Amino acid sequence: MSNFIQVDLENWIRSIKLKESQFLFPLYEVVINAIQAIHERNTNEGRIDIFIRRKLINQLTIIGSDDSLGEIIGFEVIDNGVGFNEENRNSFGIAYTGHKAKLGCKGIGRFLSLAMFNRIEVDSTYLGPNILHFQRRSFHFDAINKIHKENVIDTKDREYKTLVKLIGIRDQFKKTTHASTIANNLLHHCLIYFISGNQPFISIIDESVNELIELNSLFYDSFKIEDNEENVKIKNETFRINYVKNYIKVGSAHKIHYCGDSREVDTEGLSRYIPVLEKKISDQNGNYFISVYVNSPYLDRNLTPLRDEFIIPKSEKDKDAFNLVSFPEIGEEISKKVKQQFSDEIDDLTNIHREKYRNYIFEQGLEYRHLLQDESILDTLRPGNTDKEKDLELHKLNFDLEHKQRIKVDQFLNIKDIKNSEEYKELLKDIIKDENKIGESKLINYMLHRKTVLKVLGKFIEIQEDGEFKFEAEIHDIIFLRDKTNDQIAFNKHNLWILDERVAYTKYIASDKRLKETDFLYSESDKKPDLLIYDNKFVYGEGNSSIVIFEFKRPMRSYYTQEEKNVGNQIKKYIKDLMLGKALDYRGRIANINKDTPKFGYIICDYNNDIYNELDLEGYKRTPKGTLFKYEEGLNLFIEVMNYEQLLEDANMRHRAFFSMLGITGI
Repeated sequence: MSNFIQVDLENWIRSIKLKESQFLFPLYEVVINAIQAIHERNTNEGRIDIFIRRKLINQLTIIGSDDSLGEIIGFEVIDNGVGFNEENRNSFGIAYTGHKAKLGCKGIGRFLSLAMFNRIEVDSTYLGPNILHFQRRSFHFDAINKIHKENVIDTKDREYKTLVKLIGIRDQFKKTTHASTIANNLLHHCLIYFISGNQPFISIIDESVNELIELNSLFYDSFKIEDNEENVKIKNETFRINYVKNYIKVGSAHKIHYCGDSREVDTEGLSRYIPVLEKKISDQNGNYFISVYVNSPYLDRNLTPLRDEFIIPKSEKDKDAFNLVSFPEIGEEISKKVKQQFSDEIDDLTNIHREKYRNYIFEQGLEYRHLLQDESILDTLRPGNTDKEKDLELHKLNFDLEHKQRIKVDQFLNIKDIKNSEEYKELLKDIIKDENKIGESKLINYMLHRKTVLKVLGKFIEIQEDGEFKFEAEIHDIIFLRDKTNDQIAFNKHNLWILDERVAYTKYIASDKRLKETDFLYSESDKKPDLLIYDNKFVYGEGNSSIVIFEFKRPMRSYYTQEEKNVGNQIKKYIKDLMLGKALDYRGRIANINKDTPKFGYIICDYNNDIYNELDLEGYKRTPKGTLFKYEEGLNLFIEVMNYEQLLEDANMRHRAFFSMLGITGI
């Protein structure tokens, strides 16, 4: 018998990299080995006791407080399995031994322990070669001395007992973890044994706080195994599924537990495939999470030596000739089975989920109304706890649908060989149908924006709580931000449509800019129109570019000087200054602004009797809608004066049919 392991053990162990979050991995390995040793002994009275060893702390610390837990410095595991008999001892001395390969053992668990602990001590009483008496074997194992201090003696003891100590945890892995946390993690890791009914009695003892946790009781109190184990076939691979109801009160979720070599290796949230599974489900026993445990030879074959992950494609694009099944494929198939197994519960959650989104769409998200034509599409959304979360989910879904539609349209347009005209017509019909849905969604969204803007404008022209009215500057900014041009503000970020839909399609717009500071003008004037709009060729037809000026006065302004009462004079002064300069036309050429240039001036003000009488004397006429207008022939200038209520009413009238057709009138 050799106690020499033919490997540069110290260097090899140094190369094993464990995360701080994996500090329980060595304990898992020892406990799994203990379970297998009990199974090898073939006893129904198997027992494993796990002792948590902590650093001593101040005795004055109050027991039960967080400060009363010292750092974990080691573990001791006692089992009554078959023990370190000659065969198992020889296997322990061989790296990557195949001694228990059929049980999924890799033969490196003890080396994993030395990556975190300074040494392992073993003391084992077992049935010797002569079945009439027992033997006791003890030894130490560390990276430098390997197996040493080994001693084997005959003993009068007649009970199987193996004590494994993990001693001297390295500094980066020291933690003050509660025994309850260790118990929960260990139970999940070994749960496949509890599901199959092959578990021994397992307890965790923390003597520093006098705490005892029985994993068997924790399992029976917290888990309920569903009877119908079933297999799923994915391509040529078979996956065995066990359903468990998890009643643990904290720190859990609906999960798929992927197991390799009879232990949990990785988990995945079921909500990735069934979004409504975010919160607990209730039954007569309380609130629970669904846990699905998956075992498969495919998972076993693709398990890393450290058993900390699977070498399985994370997505479809990662698949290769050796791994033809990806995790998304496994998850999709398992989620289908979960929907069947828990159909009543998931149907109830789905109905509630759809109702919440349906209510949100009708109350606040009408631009997503087309999604309700097939409500099953809502099942792909995560349950939004807030309106903001719901809007974000719907926005992402709508964006994805638009993206898929663009791809579909591109593929359709690239069809060169039309072999089946009926199929081609159906495809075209399907594309147009989807385009109409998307178009309606965008139109609703934009019209809701306009409706909101009109509501805000309506509030601004009302009298405020302090008895005052908003200043014209605030109303100006609603329509078009001051001191800006249309080079600085995107088309969909201003609201010129309130004034006139046509002016929004203008090449040059300057808001509250001095004429001489306006890029498209060559002028020396310091005058500053509220809104100057130039080059409306595309609206008013070919020929000379047009000039449009808007002026805003403060709502319900009561006092005007005699000169100010003729509000049209301000427009005329602007025009006269403009006619002294030049401008760039729609082709970028310098052009004169002369009498032939069409000119339009609009004044928005709440005119009183003084202003009305003054304008009447100046020859202004009343239009059928109540506004006042005049044509200044010498300047080729049309001037119209309207109040804010007329402006708002005109804008609402232009949108009324759209609001009605889109079902947003009452919003």
